[in-house]
Amino acid sequence: MPPAYKFHTKPFAHQRRAFALSHDLPAFAFLMEQGTGKTKVGIDTAADLYERDLIDALLIAAPNEGDVPDNWVDQLGIHLPKRIARGAVRTASGQGMRAKGKKTLQLILDPRWPREDAGLRVIAINIEAIRVGSRMFVDLLRFCRQFRVLFIIDESTRIKSHSAAQTKAAIKLGKNCPYRRIATGTLSPNGPLDVY
Repeated sequence: MPPAYKFHTKPFAHQRRAFALSHDLPAFAFLMEQGTGKTKVGIDTAADLYERDLIDALLIAAPNEGDVPDNWVDQLGIHLPKRIARGAVRTASGQGMRAKGKKTLQLILDPRWPREDAGLRVIAINIEAIRVGSRMFVDLLRFCRQFRVLFIIDESTRIKSHSAAQTKAAIKLGKNCPYRRIATGTLSPNGPLDVY
């Protein structure tokens, strides 16, 4: 584990282990039971990579059930160290986004906003909104190409079908991100073939 990283909130032993195993890898899967703190491990990973100047931004794609994308933004307020500034937006899609959300998104996408002011740029989006060719996908692809992004897909079993539009979009975005994580507490909800 990187000795310089100081956790803002104390991790449980299993979270510390997941963090230590994954922190330097370009790709990793957090296959942890529901309720065991995958979100915290993802946020700690983002903070560590940001503080070591390996990423500039965090892109989170989560299912639009309950308030999962909003939960990530809320959890950032709890687990991301206060020493790290952040610009965060949560959006479902390009349509129907409030004017304030659109303005914040455009600011986060603007490479002229200096890193020291922007801090860790964060976009949390519902995975259902990611479709190749959509306006939101174009913006996210630009985001992934302009910045060094940690891309986290929460409940990654949602992208298990290789022919689905959101799977294709997620793969295309991921190819432009130096760090990628998937997280799920239900690795095989319908049987062992789901693992494949």
